[in-house]
Amino acid sequence: KPKKIKKFPHQIPNFVGKYFYTAIIKNNEYILYGGVENSSFSEIRNGYHRLILLHILYLCLFSLSYLSKGPFESRPSRVSIHKSQGFVMGALISKFWFMLFPAKEYKIVIVGLDNAGKTTTLYKLHLGEVVTTHPTVGSNVEELVYKNIRFEVWDLGGQERLRTSWTTYYRGTHAVIVVIDSTDRARISIMKDELFKLLPHEDLQQAVVLVFANKQDLKDAMTPAEITDALSLHSIKNHDWHIQACSALTGDGLYDGLGWIAQRVAGKSTS
Repeated sequence: KPKKIKKFPHQIPNFVGKYFYTAIIKNNEYILYGGVENSSFSEIRNGYHRLILLHILYLCLFSLSYLSKGPFESRPSRVSIHKSQGFVMGALISKFWFMLFPAKEYKIVIVGLDNAGKTTTLYKLHLGEVVTTHPTVGSNVEELVYKNIRFEVWDLGGQERLRTSWTTYYRGTHAVIVVIDSTDRARISIMKDELFKLLPHEDLQQAVVLVFANKQDLKDAMTPAEITDALSLHSIKNHDWHIQACSALTGDGLYDGLGWIAQRVAGKSTS
């Protein structure tokens, strides 16, 4: 019969402590202050050793935070974590989580003409909000985690003088996102030329191609079918490709496109 844990030195926040102890007790295992009583790690069923390790890490971090106070400062009987401490603790736990359960990592480059919405797309995916942007000089890079898949995403400057530098970012790329301003009918042929310049590059031979038909929230936007014809996408034979209607401002369609990439690159890595 599992031993009930009646008291802790301080109450552990329910969102971590209660969940972990409940999960372990339900499987006829129990732990006390991060240790294992009357059982060994080899006896813990269904991968719960990872759960215990994660909890031990949490207790260690909590103890460090607790002991960092001065010797004459009062210790509260109930744990009270300020927002700033909570964010730091959450970030540390997140790092340890990915150490225990490492996510697969893939590289994405985002290309497109200037004013297509590349940077807005990146930060809508990264932060979930619209940020004030300026023309990208060089690149922006952020890390996205989607369904336990980690993406390193590079947003490349789209001005004419910067497009020649795109090739320096291609090495190790698993997916290319082409962001199209669906209202820019005058320059769609320029983007077609740029697309067919990058596709034969030796570092992109295994890359999948996602076309974001951006700014679909505007009335004069070209449809995905029109953009498919304008870019001659059906002539692409050596790459998996997909076109996705989206709006970087509202976020509509962005995760549908990212989901398509996740499915394709994960499938390639297991085949």
